[in-house]
Amino acid sequence: MTAVTPDSVDLKLVNLDRAAPRTFVVQAGSFGEHRFGEASVSGAAARAVDGRWLEVELRAWC
Repeated sequence: MTAVTPDSVDLKLVNLDRAAPRTFVVQAGSFGEHRFGEASVSGAAARAVDGRWLEVELRAWC
């Protein structure tokens, strides 16, 4: 995490594998007790999530 506020979290994910993409599941809270409202990638327009988990797919060497 690079920043945490009462309304948001900035998270930086990196795939260091040069050949294979990776899929990450990010959970809202230690036990999934929170919910994501929306998510955005590198400043792009936010998309609605409305869930406890968010699946992120990173290309190789991303």
